Amino acid sequence: MSLISGIASVLAIGLLSPVQSILALICLFLSIAISLYINGYVLMGILYILVYVGAIAILFLFILSLLNIEYTPVGGMNPLIIFLILIMFLPFDISFESYSPIESINTVTNELDIVGTLFYSEYALILLLLGIILVLSVIGAIAITR
Repeated sequence: MSLISGIASVLAIGLLSPVQSILALICLFLSIAISLYINGYVLMGILYILVYVGAIAILFLFILSLLNIEYTPVGGMNPLIIFLILIMFLPFDISFESYSPIESINTVTNELDIVGTLFYSEYALILLLLGIILVLSVIGAIAITR
């Protein structure tokens, strides 16, 4: 997954279209989440998908669609060629990956219980503030378009 992460990070910076760049960023977040999940960091992989792909990247796409930016292509990378290169390098990436043993379900459940208890007891105020910030960012995106 490290090769896919590297290619996706270069594409996120190098692509000229903002929508294509954010889609490459989503691919980067997904590959990092899969890598974390495979290496035994189950909760961090799930949180990467929930937080980055589920909230932040979708918020970026929402804002870009509302702003209605006119984009004139001036050349750049063809997405079909990039997709074919990623598919071509995928077997090399999988074959050189060292996998850690899969954790038992009880360990994952205990990890989720501990994090859930901490979120809703010790860090409840921070969780509420983050929710308010995300709601305000959506309201700000809507206000920008008017």
